[in-house]
Parts: sequence; structure tokens; C-alpha cells
Amino acid sequence: MPPKKRPAPKPKKKKKDHPMHIISLGLALGILGAAIMFISGAYAMISGWWPQSFILIAEWYRGFAPTPVGVLLGMIYGFLDGFVAGALIAWLYNELYDVVK
Repeated sequence: MPPKKRPAPKPKKKKKDHPMHIISLGLALGILGAAIMFISGAYAMISGWWPQSFILIAEWYRGFAPTPVGVLLGMIYGFLDGFVAGALIAWLYNELYDVVK
């Protein structure tokens, strides 16, 4: 009786050399965006100085103002924008990595 043949192993998916983790970059840029909005809002709240650039930011992000609630809203907007931008950058990098390589 001949020995039983083992089934061939399934081929493993080839890992990319340098994949970029989508959630990690999204969180990193989200936290950075929230920190920038906090620093700028807190500075405006403490100093009372509200330059033209902050007025433009407040027009884009409704609710951003030199108040505690306005700073919190600005941090939420900054985190969401940074997270989406970071996730898109990482996803695009991962998709184009093999094409360019």
C-alpha cells in the first residue's frame, strides 16, 4: 500500500516590504490635528488675541471659538480631519507601493 500523499500547503499571501498601517497613521495625524486646534484655541482664549487666521478657521469649523466649548469642538474637528487624512494617505501609499515598485 503506497503512503498517503499530504495535500500541498496553501501559498501564503506575500507581505509587502513596507506596509503602512492605516489606523496608526490616522490616529497619529488625528492627535496632531487635535493638539494644534487645542493650542491655537487655548492661546486665543488666554491671550484674548484672535487673529485673522483664527477667524478663517472658525468660518470653516463651525463652533470653533476662544471658549472652552469652542476649543473642544475645534479639537474634535481637528482629530476627525487628521484621522481621515492620515487614513487616506496610508491607504493610498499601500495601494501604490506595488505599482511604483
